[in-house]
Amino acid sequence: MKLTILGSSGSYPGPQSACSSYLVSQDGYNFLLDAGNGSMSNLFGACSPAKVDAIFISHGHSDHWADLVGIYYYCLFAERPLKPITLLSSKAVADLLLEQIGKENLLPVFELKAVDGADSFTLGPFYCTTARTSHSIPTFAIRVESQGKGLTYTADTGESSSVEELAMDTELLLAECTWRLGHSYSGPPLHHDPATLAALIIRANVKKAMITHVAYPNDRLEVADQLRSLVGQCEVLVAQDTISISIDIEAPPVP
Repeated sequence: MKLTILGSSGSYPGPQSACSSYLVSQDGYNFLLDAGNGSMSNLFGACSPAKVDAIFISHGHSDHWADLVGIYYYCLFAERPLKPITLLSSKAVADLLLEQIGKENLLPVFELKAVDGADSFTLGPFYCTTARTSHSIPTFAIRVESQGKGLTYTADTGESSSVEELAMDTELLLAECTWRLGHSYSGPPLHHDPATLAALIIRANVKKAMITHVAYPNDRLEVADQLRSLVGQCEVLVAQDTISISIDIEAPPVP
């Protein structure tokens, strides 16, 4: 299983960094997690948009779904996928997309599979589980596994017992950490900082975490160092656009 970072900025693009988007690939199957603004240009470096098999959109904030519009038009006019791309999202996100493209349905490019709560499903080589997060609008985290190993993507969230349960013992936690320690913010806890993310990592027994969705001008390297000081033995990685990481999946025994 390979994870490729296509966008890693939070809330809005940063210098040389698109908004949230992550490609999970295995055995020729391409599964896109979010499609934030600016990320489609990086997708071309990993695979053609028409070669994406499924797309999961965590919620309806534009920094997580805006480039669905570009993917739609590319696949409609430039390169048709062999079959409609499975779009896993809430109906609210699908309605936002329909409004942008001025259509009554998403075919022939996308085929909607509605995600509206805790759910589980199989996509190609992946077994996926979703959970509701703590955010300002309905938002879903997702765990993607193959042969019992994989990653958990928190999407946008503050402290959440359902995300903690979803992430338990995951091989890689791809976690939003929007703020640095000491950031002045008076609203509800809708995003993580290193302190709240550290609590999640420790309680969920996470051994490797990759921070993403750091809002510029917060320094993601500083945020990572702050997190490392709080999590002990957990390895902390930093998401940067276009990098890839492999998640080892054991081959089944030969009978």
